[in-house]
Amino acid sequence: MNYKIIKQPQIYKKILFNVVILAIFGYTNLFPQHYVLARQIISGSDSEMIAANQESAEINHLPENKDKQPRIVKYITITAYSSTPDQTDGDPFTTANGTKVRWGIAAANFLPFYTNIKIPDYFGDQIFLITDRMNKRFPDRIDIWFPTRQEAQKFGLRTLKVEIY
Repeated sequence: MNYKIIKQPQIYKKILFNVVILAIFGYTNLFPQHYVLARQIISGSDSEMIAANQESAEINHLPENKDKQPRIVKYITITAYSSTPDQTDGDPFTTANGTKVRWGIAAANFLPFYTNIKIPDYFGDQIFLITDRMNKRFPDRIDIWFPTRQEAQKFGLRTLKVEIY
C-alpha cells in the first residue's frame, strides 16, 4: 500500500488568523467603552482619566424627582419585626418576594411588592420598600423590619401618617 503523509493544510492557519482579527475588531465594536478606557490608560494621564470618569458618572446619574407627590396619605397602624424564627415563616432572613432582609424594607398585605412608602413623622425622608407579607390576621397593617428584636420591641405598635407612592 502506498500511504501519503498528509501535511496540515494552510487553511487552518488562515482560519485562526481571521478569527483572531475578527475577535480584536469585534471586541472594539461590541464593547467600545472598554476600548476607549484602554486607549486612555495607554495614552492619557491620570488626571485626564479621572476627569473622564467623573464626566461619565455625571452623565449616567439618574435625576431625582423631589416633587413626586404621594398617591395616598393616611394614618395606618404600624408594627415592627426582626429576623427571629418566632416572628417569621421559613427562612427568617428572606422576605416573601425572595430578597434578603435589610434596613428599609417593610411588610404589608394590602400593598403590592416594591411599593415605596414614607413615615415622615417618625422616620423623616426614609423610604421603605414593601418586600414582605404579614400574617393574614393583619390585613391593614404595615410591619417595619428592624435588625434586632430589642429595636423592634422598642418601636412597638404605633398609628402614624404614611405616605404611599
